[in-house]
Amino acid sequence: EGQYKEGKKHGKGRYAFADGGIYEGEWEAGLQHGYGKEAFVQGITYEGEYQRGQPHGKGKFTYDDGSVKIVRLEANADVGQGVKWSADRAQAWEMEDGFTEVRSISQEEAAQIAARIGLPVP
Repeated sequence: EGQYKEGKKHGKGRYAFADGGIYEGEWEAGLQHGYGKEAFVQGITYEGEYQRGQPHGKGKFTYDDGSVKIVRLEANADVGQGVKWSADRAQAWEMEDGFTEVRSISQEEAAQIAARIGLPVP
């Protein structure tokens, strides 16, 4: 599965997965819990809240093309309204359940959605 680098299972630590992904952040009872950042081998990073080993709460995904998505998650599933920006941040889209681009929106509306989620504009 991988190696837990700092030997802690509670508090802050780093874990390297067998597939090359890396998680750095808070742990509780041996699970990702609290705030952390995970870099996946596909070039995607997730930075945000975790609960019992899964992304849960508010979070930000950054993709290998430079685009960014801010969403709310429940047990690793995107839920409700989110927002996505292009790599150059010139375009923004309202997202539904994290995956469906509902419509193109203004930067002002994108900032309002991000504020409702509780994260700053990237």
